[in-house]
Amino acid sequence: MLIYLQLISEPENRELFVQLYEKHRVAMYNRANRILHNKQDSEDAVHEAFLKIAENIEKISSLERHKQDRYIVTITENKAIDAYRKKRAHPTEPLFDLAEYSVVDAYSDGDIARCILKLPHGYREVLLLKFDLELTNKEISDALSISQALVRKRLQRARTELRMICKMEGLDDATI
Repeated sequence: MLIYLQLISEPENRELFVQLYEKHRVAMYNRANRILHNKQDSEDAVHEAFLKIAENIEKISSLERHKQDRYIVTITENKAIDAYRKKRAHPTEPLFDLAEYSVVDAYSDGDIARCILKLPHGYREVLLLKFDLELTNKEISDALSISQALVRKRLQRARTELRMICKMEGLDDATI
């Protein structure tokens, strides 16, 4: 949420944003997921929607409460539809085949690599581009044709999910 709050200068608008975030984040995800049918794409659409909300918080603060709610739903739907159209128009292929890349061999014990292989494709991809190929967020952004903010968010989500997978696999002491 700090990413969004950095875009807002007025304290009362920050407070409004936090309220809207807490109230709508689950519903926004559910709405996006009904359109996209993909967890990662839905999370990305919600992230893009929250960026748009943060940018337009002045306008939103002047609306009545029910109009604020409708505005947020509309932004979420539009971001999800944009993502759907973009994905249909430009289907993406993985940048590399993980089996061919032999990610399991890249780590001495292979335990963390097996956990990485359990991540969704998009999360695996940004982690490997960042840490194995040592690309910058800008280079990853260019390679995947997504914003740098989205690269940072995917890296954050990938690390969180990887920690959970490692914990379930009994690798509590893994540094991620």
